[in-house]
Amino acid sequence: MTSSPEPAPAPPQDFADIRRVLTEILPPDLPAATAARTFAAQEKMAALPTEILAWMAAWQGRFPPRFEHPRIVIYAADHGVGGAEGDTRAAIDALREGRAPVCALAEKHDADLRLYELNLAAPTADFTTIAAMTEAECAGVIVYGMMAVEMGVDALALCGFGRGASLSAAVLAGLMGHEDVAAALLSPQDQPIMDKAVALHADAASDPLELLRRVGGREMAAMLGVMIAARMARTPVVLEGVNALVAAALLHRLDDRALRHCLFAGNGTAAATRLAESLELSHVDGEAESAAAIGTASAALFPLLRAASVVAA
Repeated sequence: MTSSPEPAPAPPQDFADIRRVLTEILPPDLPAATAARTFAAQEKMAALPTEILAWMAAWQGRFPPRFEHPRIVIYAADHGVGGAEGDTRAAIDALREGRAPVCALAEKHDADLRLYELNLAAPTADFTTIAAMTEAECAGVIVYGMMAVEMGVDALALCGFGRGASLSAAVLAGLMGHEDVAAALLSPQDQPIMDKAVALHADAASDPLELLRRVGGREMAAMLGVMIAARMARTPVVLEGVNALVAAALLHRLDDRALRHCLFAGNGTAAATRLAESLELSHVDGEAESAAAIGTASAALFPLLRAASVVAA
């Protein structure tokens, strides 16, 4: 596993740069997707493998698609507002020392496992009183996330965690109108925090990047950057967890074409499934989320992706 303790300083960026990148996103390769579906029909493949095969072909821009060099990307970041999550450092230590379940999965599937710690010594600001990040910091972390996408990677699994991450995702979901997702993420003692944050930041509800800056965390900004860069690099992405799903919802609001290269490894909850469907994300339900099992739901889909590519080779 490769572990990066801190992000390198990013060049000066602002949200205008991020929006500009989105004007250059690539469309799916429809002939490759058609070739995949034609092949699947001839081989009488079942519906799910057929859709996985067509999805990979469309976004890699080739048929047959490849699944030789997958990567699992995990971001860890703490928020200035607490939450019910456990000890971020304990989860990081388990990942670094190879004790986390995802480490065995990465080895089994010959996947490159990358862990990025995003300035854990200085959590983001308390979003119930001020914005979590400045625009420069938020844009810089988005750009840093883009660097996780490199040539030669065939597919990415993407997830993030940290103290306060679920609470941040709940507030963002509520501000975007996904109240059922917010309710599923909130514990009763967190409701006053939610109410205070919504009242403070409701004026930003129409601007996804401003919402991310005010209420999101560094792990969410980095994941959004990965999704953008992966689209430019024709790299399919498997999203894991509601935190990643809420980041995807922000990106969808920026450009409703920008998520179609992503697949959601769901956590089995009805609220998450409904949100994925509203974003037009294909999804395969997995197990409940936990910091200890971070990365396992998305990595568990690797055999399906590999099988789809091998059968077409």
